[in-house]
Amino acid sequence: LLDRPIAAMVSPLFGDETPTMPVAADAQRVLHYELLERIPGGGMGVIYRARDTRLQRLVALKCLPAALGADPRGKSRFLLEARAAAALDHRNVCTIHEIGDTGDGQLFIAMPFYAGGTLADRLVRGRLPLLEAVAIARQIAEGLGHAHERAIIPRDIKPANVMLTPEGVVKILDFGIAKLQGHGFTRTGAVVGTLPYMSPERLRRDDVDARTDIWSLGVVFYEMLAGRRPFDEPDDHGMREAIAFAEPVSLSAIRPEIPEALSRLVADALAKHPHDRPPNAAAVVAALGALHDQLTHTHLTAQSGDRPRDSDGSGDRAGDTAQVLPDGERRQTTIVVANLSGYAELIERCAPQDVDEVTPRLKVDAWGI
Repeated sequence: LLDRPIAAMVSPLFGDETPTMPVAADAQRVLHYELLERIPGGGMGVIYRARDTRLQRLVALKCLPAALGADPRGKSRFLLEARAAAALDHRNVCTIHEIGDTGDGQLFIAMPFYAGGTLADRLVRGRLPLLEAVAIARQIAEGLGHAHERAIIPRDIKPANVMLTPEGVVKILDFGIAKLQGHGFTRTGAVVGTLPYMSPERLRRDDVDARTDIWSLGVVFYEMLAGRRPFDEPDDHGMREAIAFAEPVSLSAIRPEIPEALSRLVADALAKHPHDRPPNAAAVVAALGALHDQLTHTHLTAQSGDRPRDSDGSGDRAGDTAQVLPDGERRQTTIVVANLSGYAELIERCAPQDVDEVTPRLKVDAWGI
């Protein structure tokens, strides 16, 4: 049960801390939404898993605490997120059901409640297989491309804002610090966002474009492949210095099986200057599509058990030896069954010392048919 209403869950405007105030425990509803439990995250808002009692469906309800709603800048920033997300209609971007006001100054956004977990949850278990990482990065890039085409720059791409559904669909969440049609809201002297995923130009407080999201995607992609961030200093000062000046350890040095083209794509996304990065999300999608095809072909070839063949295509089948696989490993195989007429009679006619010679020859001849 909730022990305090949403209005009490306030945070300093655009700050990082979220103090609470003791209040009555009777705020279990927001209009026709029944609040079930609080969900971690939410940026400047508070998110609840809730039930839409009109349509009988689960939703994620993001609420702006009343203290922020009373402040024009806080309200404007919350509405900016709502407008930014509502302007998008893409399978890789969170959908908006409703933007509402309770009438007493409390704003809320109703969104689908997606089953699954965030990419941050997945990374707790370690780095991802190459194909899985490429597939996730490609979907993030597709969602970003859709947003960028509509002049929306999310500016907070990070694992905690990427939902992975059980069906394998990626959803970009939280447009709380999005830049919409040239407008963004920050407090004086502050850079809003998550430091390890901020681009160098954001730290310099330069004007940013869509390539700042490509940098953030590069950080997330690196983390998926390496199991750690490219810049992971213990303090903020060190982190800022690393983002601005340091080069991350090459992915191929961490994980030699990573193709050179994949390592280079991530390195390009993490270029210090925006003009050295891929020009747009569409270019990233195209590169990831080619890489996905290449990795899929390599994976299927390895699974099929194809053997090297001679120039005439016949191959030296007689010289092949079976590969012993580790316990528990599974592979798709093709099994050929041959019925040799007269085999039993032939063995009976052979002298015992000839059986060991005849049997391997029969196997070789049968494999060559």
